[in-house]
Amino acid sequence: MAARDLTLRMRRKVILDQVDFSARAGQVTAIVGPNGSGKTTLLRVLTGEIAGQIDPGGSVTMGGVDVTRAHPAVLARRRAVLAQQTALSFPFTVLEVVRLGAEGPGGEARALDALARVDLAHYGGRYYQELSGGEQQRVQLARVLAQLEEPVGAHGPRWLFLDEPVSALDIAHQLQVMQIAADFARAGGGVIAVMHDLNLTAMYAQKVVLLQQGRCLGAGPAEAVLTDDLLSRAYGCPLRMGVAPGTGLFLLPQSAQITHVPSALDIRS
Repeated sequence: MAARDLTLRMRRKVILDQVDFSARAGQVTAIVGPNGSGKTTLLRVLTGEIAGQIDPGGSVTMGGVDVTRAHPAVLARRRAVLAQQTALSFPFTVLEVVRLGAEGPGGEARALDALARVDLAHYGGRYYQELSGGEQQRVQLARVLAQLEEPVGAHGPRWLFLDEPVSALDIAHQLQVMQIAADFARAGGGVIAVMHDLNLTAMYAQKVVLLQQGRCLGAGPAEAVLTDDLLSRAYGCPLRMGVAPGTGLFLLPQSAQITHVPSALDIRS
């Protein structure tokens, strides 16, 4: 998957500024950066949700398909998207929600299998609104997994797009979800995930894209991008990465210091 020269403006503000992006099937690619850096916007462009809003000259392709021009049904067979939040106004059961992503013959079996993979095997008959935020997030992940069936299809690798997939989860389920993503990539699919947890990013991502104010500050293997210098520049505070024997890179938050907290006056100005 590749995107070139992405510039996107909203209300005359530049959200993405000449961003180039690439990701390979068989890998987990993480998009990281501070709040407001354009991570979710970039993901939405890559999925085709707002690809039509990029400035002329920009391009997004997925397995040879022009995402900016493809029909939604064509994209749905090649990728599935887990959004940050999904609000449901009607009293659907958990199984009904997951079945939304599992059309055609065998859809219910795929939905039940997906629920088992996210540790919700016996939740099918419960109402979605009765679940905790973390449980709802895992239900939505099950829907996404049920949609794609297999990591590789007739048209080549399929893609999982995950926007902050572990934000509401306890540590055990964070690891479970990231392992699901890693397994999907290992089986030949592609995974692109917006992440805030830099330690999980270092553990699971083969490629990291670091954004700051809509620009790409760095892209490459975790050890090349998750550096003291780049992270400190991106997040605006001194950060230090460490290396633990046998486990690799890690960020110790206790080593960071806030040098300036924006005030209300700063925000208004």
